[in-house]
Amino acid sequence: MRRVVAALVAAWLSLVTVVASAQPPRALPSINVAALAVAGERLYVGGFDQGLFVVEDGRGARPVRAAALSAHINALAWSLDTPLSA
Repeated sequence: MRRVVAALVAAWLSLVTVVASAQPPRALPSINVAALAVAGERLYVGGFDQGLFVVEDGRGARPVRAAALSAHINALAWSLDTPLSA
């Protein structure tokens, strides 16, 4: 579990560094982070009551909008067989 958390934090830090240097920078809004997931070059950030955001190289952070997606994200799951898309 500690290795997974360490890997997610390292991925997040590397993406935030890239996003911070992108023009123009688009940071995450101030959210209560409840879940993180990495899929390829994307970092998915779930907010406890702010919904889901994706952080991508060169695009910054943006919200993921879908009718079936709750604004209350407590956990994220992914599959190696089916990549996430947003």
